[in-house]
Amino acid sequence: MLKPEAVYRIARINPAERDFPGGRATDQLVLYTPAYGARTGTNSFGVEAVVRGGVVLSCEGNDSEIPPDGFVLSGHGDAAAWLTRHLQPGTGVTVENGEVRARFTVESAAHLTRLAADEAARAVAAAAPEDAARAQPLLETARKRLAEARTTAQGGQTSAAIEAFDEATRFAREAFYAAQSSLALEGRGVWFRLTAAGPDDARALVERCAAKNINMLFPETLYWNTSLTPQLGPGLPPQNDAYRGWDPLAVLIEAAHARGMEVHAWCEIFFVGPGEPALANMHPEWLAVDRDGTTRCRHEENFRFFCPSRPEPREYLWNLLSALVAKYPLDGLQFDYIRYPTSPPMQGDFCFCTHCREVFQQVAGRDPISINPATEPDAWAQWTLWRQRQVSTFVEEAARRLRAARPGLLLSAAVFPEVAHEARAERCQDWPTWAEKRWVDFLCPMIYRSDTAEVARLVAEDVSHAAGVPVYAGLAPFMELTPEQLVRQIAAARREGAMGQVLFAEDHLAGASGHALTIGPWRSPAQLPHSRRRNSAPLDGR
Repeated sequence: MLKPEAVYRIARINPAERDFPGGRATDQLVLYTPAYGARTGTNSFGVEAVVRGGVVLSCEGNDSEIPPDGFVLSGHGDAAAWLTRHLQPGTGVTVENGEVRARFTVESAAHLTRLAADEAARAVAAAAPEDAARAQPLLETARKRLAEARTTAQGGQTSAAIEAFDEATRFAREAFYAAQSSLALEGRGVWFRLTAAGPDDARALVERCAAKNINMLFPETLYWNTSLTPQLGPGLPPQNDAYRGWDPLAVLIEAAHARGMEVHAWCEIFFVGPGEPALANMHPEWLAVDRDGTTRCRHEENFRFFCPSRPEPREYLWNLLSALVAKYPLDGLQFDYIRYPTSPPMQGDFCFCTHCREVFQQVAGRDPISINPATEPDAWAQWTLWRQRQVSTFVEEAARRLRAARPGLLLSAAVFPEVAHEARAERCQDWPTWAEKRWVDFLCPMIYRSDTAEVARLVAEDVSHAAGVPVYAGLAPFMELTPEQLVRQIAAARREGAMGQVLFAEDHLAGASGHALTIGPWRSPAQLPHSRRRNSAPLDGR
């Protein structure tokens, strides 16, 4: 069936003002022509379609080279989702009256099928013998259907030809998935916020995950100053209203353990929440403060955070986490938001509360708010290192207390993948030290990117910084990755040394993506790598 045209409004063309990399802002679709320059200069949080001769050549990645005889369409947020849905390689594209018009023709379908068949053929040629044997019949069927589709197209039967090309593409994709190895030793996890109405729904989620050979569940447990669990003690967060009347964490643990799966409580640490969280109103003095005196992070949707250096919220959080692991037979606990709010220097950076300023002045002889990073880089580096230590000493003490409360408990952290800038400089998150000291048992860098080459680069970087601690690549099906993109990213992460993947999030694995995993890289069960490492090193890493 001939697909309808799709239209999207262009927000900017060759932007001169660039508050964001490449001038692409939230949810915008930007058009870059050769007059803009050689490359788009965008960051990794979007999708770009390279167009030449009115035809899409590729739709993945960022900071794309702008063809001299074409253009690049770059999208973020809603615009990126539109690009992913409508601009497959081979799609015809026109631009007029400030709009992009995409038209999927019989030529588009033929082009896409050829690309899919070529990718499948390369995967089969590189596959292990048993994987190649599984995939080869699917590839042969794809080639047969491709030949039939060409004949139909030559006969002028446009709609029938597109349907035939679509079917050939489907078999080529199946061959590509089937050619992937399903490893016997690999971490396979999913993050999720539970939406279950009751215990039966929670058990059904576990069954869905077991059917995909997932071996780790990361339920969001402590978040926005509420808990997945009934209240763990006086003064601790109340149970989220969505779960009143039952204990979802207990149900998840029982059901998962019955299927041989681990449960790791995903806990937001210093992040208090958006809006007016109750605890923020009860203890406003605990909140992180920027240099302008506000507690709302302008770079993170006005979110509010605890100050990582203040003794009171640190003790509160240690007690909260200890109560959680003492009550439930968890396999692990994961630290998330284990950092400062996003803090680009002199641009709404944190934290300049009275405690931070007084303690740092005692250590360094300077009020940190007086340091100019442009003219005093050494003093600024000292301030950044001090803030990194506040987070690291929290992790160190949490590891000591939690492992004492539940021996054998596995600790992990969801971290920013680009170490120097994203993690250490802007969020004071020195996670390589946590790995070196063995305060964590594995790491989940959040490599939320559409570009497979960028995923590979970041996985390689993170493995090199992880000091031998397993790295499970955090991948992003929520970004509307196509099933083949997700499988490509898993393959790339494996090649660069990741020992598994954790996907955000479980509800994005219904349908085609879940199918791709279960006939491809996750088709058979796998043992967890970190299970072999449990308690393999003393706390200080010696």
